[in-house]
Amino acid sequence: MRPDYNFLWFKKEDRRCSLRASVSLDGKLYLGRGLRAVLPRYIRLGFDERRKVLAIAVGRVEDIELPRCGVLNVQTLACRIQATGLRLPVTFLFTKDEMTGFYLGRVLPP
Repeated sequence: MRPDYNFLWFKKEDRRCSLRASVSLDGKLYLGRGLRAVLPRYIRLGFDERRKVLAIAVGRVEDIELPRCGVLNVQTLACRIQATGLRLPVTFLFTKDEMTGFYLGRVLPP
């Protein structure tokens, strides 16, 4: 008798196209190339400590201007992330929330 398998086949991930960002030990936020490509010129950052979700929203002129190199100095954010019990460096994988228009980043396991 033949076994009845139900395989889920996976494709190779292209990490260059994924929407990723990471916060380092020295308090810098590194935005991946794919994420920088979809973000507007001005952004706002937010962090939900309970759910451990990093949010990026469309900003105004007085908010953070997206740097070309994709590196932001975010000492306060790094401290808040460490206060939740997460260890730095930490990487977030982003998806766009269609209801709010925010990019929400969930923590990737190390």
